[in-house]
Amino acid sequence: MEKNWVVVFTDTFLPKVELVKAMLLEHEIPTIIFNQQDSAHRTFGEIQLMVDRDNVLKALHLIQS
Repeated sequence: MEKNWVVVFTDTFLPKVELVKAMLLEHEIPTIIFNQQDSAHRTFGEIQLMVDRDNVLKALHLIQS
């Protein structure tokens, strides 16, 4: 079964993205991290946290609270 991943959080600081991911996983929301940062220059690009389309509203609510 193919998932339809949607970006729910974006940042340039990986530890912050990892914290949000851990919080969502505690609430049983599967996530993936898509890191688009340049490996030589960490100031270029961003890191996206994605969830399945079915969990978008719940994830956004948890992130905002």
